[in-house]
Amino acid sequence: AVRGKVSPLRYRAYLALIHENNVRRNLAIRRQTSELLVALNAERIRPLLLKGVLALVTDHDRDPGARMMSDIDIVVAREERSRAEGALRALGYHAASRYPEGHHAVAEFKRPGDPAAVDLHIELIDQPYLMCGEEALGRSRMLDLQEGGGCAIPTATPRVLHTLLHAQVHHLGQYYRGDIVLRQLHDFCWIAEKYAASIDWSEIDGRMTAQRMRPVLESYLLAGNTLFGLAWPLARPPSPAARLHNMRCRLQLRAPQRLEDRRQVLWPPVDGHENGDLVAALERREARGEAHPRVEEGGRAGLCKPEPA
Repeated sequence: AVRGKVSPLRYRAYLALIHENNVRRNLAIRRQTSELLVALNAERIRPLLLKGVLALVTDHDRDPGARMMSDIDIVVAREERSRAEGALRALGYHAASRYPEGHHAVAEFKRPGDPAAVDLHIELIDQPYLMCGEEALGRSRMLDLQEGGGCAIPTATPRVLHTLLHAQVHHLGQYYRGDIVLRQLHDFCWIAEKYAASIDWSEIDGRMTAQRMRPVLESYLLAGNTLFGLAWPLARPPSPAARLHNMRCRLQLRAPQRLEDRRQVLWPPVDGHENGDLVAALERREARGEAHPRVEEGGRAGLCKPEPA
C-alpha cells in the first residue's frame, strides 16, 4: 500500500517477483553457509554468525524472502584467523578486498558463481570497547545446521546491542548524521520483540551510559516505537536530547534531500569526507598544521550561512 491506497497491480507483481527471487537466493546463501561451516569445523573453528546470515539460520518464523543480503558475516577468534583464511582459499575463495590493520574485519572473500561474499571478522565493530568479539564468542551458544556444519550464535542481549551499534555508531556513524535506515531499524525491532523476555536492557543501558552514549540508545528506541510500535523497554522515559534527535531523524525521513542540501551548505564535507567523519578530517588538518578554511581570524569556527536568494 502507498499512502493508504493499493499500489497498481504491475508494481505489486514486480515486488512479488523480487520477493520470489530473493527467497531462492537466500536458500542458496544458506547452502553456501553450510558448506563454509563444514570446512571451518574441519579446522576446529566454529564461527560466530552475524546480521543477515544469523537471521537466515535462526529466525525460522520470519519470511525467508523479506531480507536482502550481500554477504555472510562471520567472526572468528584472532588466533583462528590464519586457519579460517586457509579454509576459505581451499574452497576456492579469494580476497577481493582486504581491510587495513586495526579494522574489525580481515577481508571480503568471493568465489565465482556464489550469491554472497564472505566477510571475515575478528571483532564485531570498529569500537571493541563497546562490545568485543571475544566476549560475544564467549557468551554465544552452539547451533548445528540441518544441512551440515556448526556455528556459534549470539545470545539475545549481545545480538540486539550489536544491531544497535552497527546501525547507529559503526560504519557511517548514522546517529551523528541523523540518519535512519528503515531496514536496519525494522531488524532491530523484530529482534527486540521476538527475544523480549531474554534481553537484559539494563545491561545495554549501562554499557551505553558508561560511554556517554545514552541518547543513541534512547533515540533509536524512540524511532522503533514511533515507526514500528516497539514497546519502550527502559525503566525511565527518554531524555530531552533523545527526543530532539528523534525529531531530527523523522524530519530527515520526510524530506531527506531538502535537509541534506541544507546540511551541505551549513557544514560541507572536509577533505572529501562526509559529515560523519568530520571530526577525524579536522584532526588530520590540525596535525598537518592547516587551518580549516572557514575558521575566522579570531580563531573562532563559524558556520557558512546560505546567501540570500
